[in-house]
Amino acid sequence: MSTLGIVIAAIFLVVGAISVIGGYIGGRGTPRGAMKAFGSLLILVTVSGLVLTSLNVMSFGGQPTYSIPGAPATPGDAPAAAPVVSGQPKIISSLRINSVIAGSNARGTATGLYNIYEAGTNPKDPLATTIDYGALSGGTCTTTNSSIFTNTAYRAAYNGEDTYYSKDFGDIVISTMTSDSSTVSDVITIGGIQTIGSFGDLIDESSITAMNGQNNTNVSEVYSEIGCAGSGWSNCTDGSTIIYDESQGDGDFYLLIDIQCDGSTEFCANTVLAFVAESTTVGPEWNEFSSITVSHVSGSAIWPAGKSDITNYFDRGQPTLNLGDLTGGQSETLRFTFNVVESATDTNDDFLIIVDDLGAVGGLDPCRNGGASSVQIDIDFQT
Repeated sequence: MSTLGIVIAAIFLVVGAISVIGGYIGGRGTPRGAMKAFGSLLILVTVSGLVLTSLNVMSFGGQPTYSIPGAPATPGDAPAAAPVVSGQPKIISSLRINSVIAGSNARGTATGLYNIYEAGTNPKDPLATTIDYGALSGGTCTTTNSSIFTNTAYRAAYNGEDTYYSKDFGDIVISTMTSDSSTVSDVITIGGIQTIGSFGDLIDESSITAMNGQNNTNVSEVYSEIGCAGSGWSNCTDGSTIIYDESQGDGDFYLLIDIQCDGSTEFCANTVLAFVAESTTVGPEWNEFSSITVSHVSGSAIWPAGKSDITNYFDRGQPTLNLGDLTGGQSETLRFTFNVVESATDTNDDFLIIVDDLGAVGGLDPCRNGGASSVQIDIDFQT
């Protein structure tokens, strides 16, 4: 309610009160009695007006108003996340976009696209279309399409095109500049652009140290609980399928697994580990291990604290264990110990241990790019 409205309401209340008092002094059936009735009515009307006004403010006063060029402002006609904008929109005839790569204070050499959408658009939507965009080359670009306005809400996103991690900036006002001219020029800088790194090999299957500390990696040899198929003393090569031999196993084995993000200025964003069935037709029943435990051997502290027992992650739902954001050069060697329920295993229980980024196996960034390539270990059983 405005200040003037409050003053008028106060006057009405005072006059009404005086009338009521006068009415009580005069008694019923006299002019003073009429004053009493008039004053009571006046107070009732004033109080009712105040209540209705308060209800109106509570019901409708909190809705923001958004300004869209060429259209009247309408309460609630944009998503709640959109910022409230004001001022006369001006055409942005020239928008220069600069970029800064994470870990550097100087302008980077990033490539990619700076995409501008209508407010409320989800850049991850495959049907999302841009109003305007700038193609970065050498870390900068300029768009002169005159398709966007100042003082107007838009959705903005940087598409790193699988070289850099994309960024969704949400609904923003690109420019709040004011000018007497009908058009303006502006410059924006997008910082913290992360170069996509690569995951190192999870295990060297040819290493007897990493493979249960055995004398050899030929699963056909006596006393080899795990190894690879074929003849010869050392059958596993890097990338081979690891086989647990139930007839020679004693119910448990271990693997030394390396979690690492390669590179010096690269990143492996939102890294996860998961146990995944080898295919839709071949895979475990998820009861093949009584326990799976993890312990630190050497290197950086990547593995989350308090996650030494990860048996529950070996599950039909294939949940992911979040390892967080890794920077280039981080590496940790971990000992994974598997206690096998041999009565539950068969030759179709093949599964993978996968490390991937972007929060999921096969995850996508805000612009539907896949990020770093996943790495995996293939584990089978034989009886």
